[in-house]
Amino acid sequence: MKFDDVLVLIGEFGRYQRRMYFLCCLVGISIAFQQMLQVFHLGIDEEHWCAVEEFSNEVEQCYKDYRKTDVQQYKQCIDKYRNLSIPRKKDGSFSQCRKYDAVYDVGTEFVLVNYTYDISENKTISCDEGWVQDRSNLVRTINSDFELWCDREPKARISQMFFFAGVFFGSLFFGFMADWVGRCKTFFVTVTWLSLSSVLNAFAPTYWTYVLCRFLVATGNMGTFELAFVIGLVVQESARWLITKGRYSEAETIIRNAAKVNKTTDKLPPNFMEQLEKTAVVCSLWWAFGLGVFELQ
Repeated sequence: MKFDDVLVLIGEFGRYQRRMYFLCCLVGISIAFQQMLQVFHLGIDEEHWCAVEEFSNEVEQCYKDYRKTDVQQYKQCIDKYRNLSIPRKKDGSFSQCRKYDAVYDVGTEFVLVNYTYDISENKTISCDEGWVQDRSNLVRTINSDFELWCDREPKARISQMFFFAGVFFGSLFFGFMADWVGRCKTFFVTVTWLSLSSVLNAFAPTYWTYVLCRFLVATGNMGTFELAFVIGLVVQESARWLITKGRYSEAETIIRNAAKVNKTTDKLPPNFMEQLEKTAVVCSLWWAFGLGVFELQ
């Protein structure tokens, strides 16, 4: 008797399996959030332009006054200062990486703020005072936090590359670890790993710290999903893995519990575990024999 034969007897998708499937889906939903989070972190399409130190307080005041109440008014407010400091491209849109090389004299008189500037020669320079982001859609992204725009834009792609490197590493590392110490124990290791790295990721103070945290998050993320899918539930070990390790009594307990939940206990042969043990031994002997023949060749 093979393990797959036992699954047919106890019910291939009974109440027990449906419950386990539901628990796997709960894990999968949280994993999917982490997988897709990079899109929102990057905020690739948000509008940005060179910051001008003299206008920084006024631009921030636009955000405080209008962002939550009137988005259009917020855009009009920031455009007032952008028109004064940012040149336009040939298509009429504002430049995102250049600004006028001008001196702005800011002074207050009554309730007005007067700006004097000289852009008659249309000289422009790169963004030497940072950038301003249009926050009408996304208030913060890693681009705005770490200023990953213009000549620094490739660094945003590097963070995504490190994330998927973590996905690859997590699949291999936690896969081998699960074979070594067991699926269930490794699963709790990955959940702890993912939780801690996610918290650290939220408070990453520098770009390279953020990249490292995203790598760790991806490692734990993939390991958690992989093991949740393999063991099929959150609190029990894989019966198949227990059999391969010779822990037959533990495997029998899990199988009988599944049969009890599915109400198919009467379909299990009295000596089914003995038959599974014999099959496991024969498979081990065939594997050892095949390896020996290969070595001799």
